[in-house]
Amino acid sequence: MKVLIMMDSFKESLTSAEANKIIKEELLKLMPDSSITTINLSDGGDGMLDCFRDGSKVVTTKILDPLEKEIKAEYLIKDKVAYIESAKAVGLALIPKEKRNPLKATSRGLGILIKDAIKKGIRNFVIGLGGTATNDGGAGMLCELGFRFLDEHDNPIDLNPTGLLKLARIDATSYLKELKDCKFTVLSDVNNPLLGENGASYIFGPQKGATLPMLKTLDTALAMLDFKTKEINNTVKSDYPSCGAAGGLGYAFKYYLNSDNLSGINYIIEENKLDELIASSDLIITGEGKFDETSLNGKAPTGILKLANKYDKPTALICGEIEAKLNLFTYEYSLNDSTLSLDENIKNTKHNLKKVIKKLVSDLASKNVN
Repeated sequence: MKVLIMMDSFKESLTSAEANKIIKEELLKLMPDSSITTINLSDGGDGMLDCFRDGSKVVTTKILDPLEKEIKAEYLIKDKVAYIESAKAVGLALIPKEKRNPLKATSRGLGILIKDAIKKGIRNFVIGLGGTATNDGGAGMLCELGFRFLDEHDNPIDLNPTGLLKLARIDATSYLKELKDCKFTVLSDVNNPLLGENGASYIFGPQKGATLPMLKTLDTALAMLDFKTKEINNTVKSDYPSCGAAGGLGYAFKYYLNSDNLSGINYIIEENKLDELIASSDLIITGEGKFDETSLNGKAPTGILKLANKYDKPTALICGEIEAKLNLFTYEYSLNDSTLSLDENIKNTKHNLKKVIKKLVSDLASKNVN
């Protein structure tokens, strides 16, 4: 049997490469005659860099994390293109749960990474969005690139949502001159607008540590950014798909850096020629940390499923949590034990993944698949 394994990462637990490795090792124990191929997978969020490491130069530099603590972060350079994963600079995993506060978090670190690459002569960028701790509409990032966000007294505001509430004027005249020659391709796994009940704050704020009372404040802060941005750019549409990605980073790239905002999984599929690999495989295994109805729009497993269905290939979905049995995949497995806390389930991810592979092999045997 030719098996193709393409797992996305499990947030705060396993990277794509780690999940792929575990599954491959377990399958070879149980099905030693199998031919197994693994591909690192991402839809633009955590683990995006792993999809481009082969043949790339790794660059490490000092930046500021979302709470402005100095850390080191990496990005890749390949064929004069910089590949930057937002989660490496402003990721949720960088902040302990008890300290997460999107009202105070800033995207400055991402701007520092971009500026570092520009100084090295890079003008083409592929930026992965997702897994961020920030909800500042990209204001922190843009400030590092020379844009100025000022209060009513023309003083710089704090570069977070709390500061955005005091935003009176945006100075878009002093940005880095090199930006005019830069091309940004942004990869996202969501199509949410910037504002409102389906926007960045209300949909993704809670997973970043936002309490219920915070959500309106976060949305108001982004609305202020949108209002002041429209004063300097009359083409702005806050309901443009993907503007709500990564706490509004999708918006900042689109309307300040003239980016091409693309589906992350579609980009990865094309770059890795996954169409050909899937067509020649007998079984496709994919998955991520959590799969629910929102996963049907732009998430990695859904993109893989569509391609597998094109060639009528059986698929196995393996996730930490499957919110509802959607019965879209041939086999669907959830790792989490509902009697345990999220932290306990995260600790057991590797063990539970091995158990699920045994169940998958048993299910294959019962259907005489070999």
